[in-house]
Amino acid sequence: MVRLESSVTAMSGRRPGETWNFARLGRLARASLGVLSMGIGSQGCLVTSSPELQPPQRTAPSIRSVYPAPYLIQELPNLGVSGAYQATIDFDFVSEDLGQGVEGIIYVDFQGFEPRDNLKVLDLILPPLPAGQLNDMRHGTKTFSFRDTPPGCHSATLVLTHSIDQTHYPHAIPFDLNDIDSQTWWYELGAGPLDNTGTELATCASLLVRSADGGTGDASVEGGQQ
Repeated sequence: MVRLESSVTAMSGRRPGETWNFARLGRLARASLGVLSMGIGSQGCLVTSSPELQPPQRTAPSIRSVYPAPYLIQELPNLGVSGAYQATIDFDFVSEDLGQGVEGIIYVDFQGFEPRDNLKVLDLILPPLPAGQLNDMRHGTKTFSFRDTPPGCHSATLVLTHSIDQTHYPHAIPFDLNDIDSQTWWYELGAGPLDNTGTELATCASLLVRSADGGTGDASVEGGQQ
């Protein structure tokens, strides 16, 4: 009767109690075992230093969509009292605010921030819109009036920023001109049932915008979206 232990050792080619002899292995087999042992040992390494993470940076507001369409002229009838041309704008925007809310200025016939005395503010978006992060799409809406504005074609420009300098109101401007985005809408004031022929946008953009010396200015918006 053959003992179980003897059968096993005979099949394996190794006597009972004999240990593996690495010298008997081929060169390729020994190299493979060496790589395996190095891999197992490396799994026990600890990362002793933490990666340096850059703190988030505040970004300027970025207007993504607006209503009404900025390429269409909106006809506003007079509501019967002085300065009663009212308009409502809606807009979506994103920005990294670092906890600081977003404010807004609405200008009439905006042509740039200089000369500052030529700026005319129709309204402000205050208190600020709630702060958010760069991946938060937020919505804003504002109803404003064209006060003391003669009938005809005029523009209304929304400028979003994180902080407004009101020390020279109504000639308010953003504190940081790198922290802005803008959008312009066009309106024909005084339009009504008897004045529904419409006006070409190019014509509207060149009318009733006067510089300080009385010349006709260009109503294009610096930095505005088209």
